[in-house]
Amino acid sequence: MKKIDRYIIPILFALIMGFISAFYIYKEYKSNNIYYIQIGAYSSLNNLNNNLSSIANKIILKDDNLYHAYVGITTSSDNAKKIKDYYERLGKKIYIKEMKVKNDNFKIELAQYDILLKNAQSDEEIKNILETIIARYNEIYNNT
Repeated sequence: MKKIDRYIIPILFALIMGFISAFYIYKEYKSNNIYYIQIGAYSSLNNLNNNLSSIANKIILKDDNLYHAYVGITTSSDNAKKIKDYYERLGKKIYIKEMKVKNDNFKIELAQYDILLKNAQSDEEIKNILETIIARYNEIYNNT
């Protein structure tokens, strides 16, 4: 019986350390995700521009032969809901997608805008912050 006791503590220790490591790895994986607020996906850039001509500031990304249009981007799920609610008040159908961002500097910058967005009270404030975020994203990624 003593041989078994001698192995139980190291095994339990290894299991606990494994769970702790997995937790931190998962937390880091999740924290790299950004919430993109999608307003539409179209088969051609022409269709996108025709259908979203009233939306001046947007991010356009091509994925799987579709052009996706995004009207907001945030690191916070609460801010993602706030942006979604803002556009739904304007009569737009919105989807929230989680994706990764490759530019760490932009992610840091985005976290600063998120503080402003979190404290925004009016639709005009939300609109102005979103315009700044989208313009900055397009500037960094050379997206037009």
